[in-house]
Amino acid sequence: MSAPLMQIADLRLTDDERNSPVWQSVRGHLERMIARKRIENDNPKLTDVETATLRGHIECLKAMLALGRTPPPLTATVARPGPRPDLGARYG
Repeated sequence: MSAPLMQIADLRLTDDERNSPVWQSVRGHLERMIARKRIENDNPKLTDVETATLRGHIECLKAMLALGRTPPPLTATVARPGPRPDLGARYG
């Protein structure tokens, strides 16, 4: 169910795109939308379905905002620090 959000999160903006006036405007609009949805979500008269729908909208808006975050640096880990053990010789 969260697969579409993960696909959005894989897309990242470049430094120039993040600093552009267009992204700044879009980001401000998204933040205002999230604030409005959170206020709507505080309504105690909402049904469970309405609350879940609002939370889904908020999560989607947050995923859109995540496009503008600086991605973490990629580091490669050592997959196998030593040679592969010969398990056939060890266990027969």
